Amino acid sequence: MWKQSCAHTGAIETPAGYTLEPFVRVDGRLMSWADVSTSQSLEQNSLPLPSTTWRHPKFTLEIAPFGAWEKSAPWTGSYAEDRFNSLNAFIFVDNSGAEHAVRWSLLPAAQAVPISPDDLAKRGPDFLQQEIVDRVRRGPLHWTMVVTVANPGDSTADPTKAWPEDRRTVEVGTLTVQQIEAEADGPCRDINFDPTVLPAGIRISDDPFPAARSSVYAKSYDLRTAESKDYPRTATSTKP
Repeated sequence: MWKQSCAHTGAIETPAGYTLEPFVRVDGRLMSWADVSTSQSLEQNSLPLPSTTWRHPKFTLEIAPFGAWEKSAPWTGSYAEDRFNSLNAFIFVDNSGAEHAVRWSLLPAAQAVPISPDDLAKRGPDFLQQEIVDRVRRGPLHWTMVVTVANPGDSTADPTKAWPEDRRTVEVGTLTVQQIEAEADGPCRDINFDPTVLPAGIRISDDPFPAARSSVYAKSYDLRTAESKDYPRTATSTKP
């Protein structure tokens, strides 16, 4: 199990020997720790740093390592037993034209079976991927899609700020997984996911992250497709 710490610059330092450096794009320019003022916090006045804050005239970024959440995380042994939450807020428009800020979640139909960190550490690096493939072969898996509706004053611009537990929720659909295909020959391999391309009745909010993700994913897609010769498909009947 990884135990991360936060550097004074905001980089997440991992035991694997590399760091994860945050970047922010502002007005077309990529900002790093050298462009901001930084401050650090300590837990009980001792190291390691649990968080670092970047301050810039146009933004504030709070950086905390994943390890803080990891200590009490409800670990399970299957994707089928996990709840998946959108961090970003979107605007739903109802039939009357009224707008509602929401975040959505996918709640598993499968009963969660807790697994200890020690048992989790004994499993192979790809066990979750293999487990979900085997489970789907035995039958379809289901998640209920639930939207949480914000109250006036709830933050929609900062995905790190959780909304209170008493917010109204609405069940809006069911996700059913009946088949899993390997990435190399799957239908999602050569398309670009863009979180700002939305159906009628849904639009982005003032949350800046979907737009940032949109530009990053587009760049990633360009780089990925430029290297397709190094990642050939294996099924001869599938178009490249």
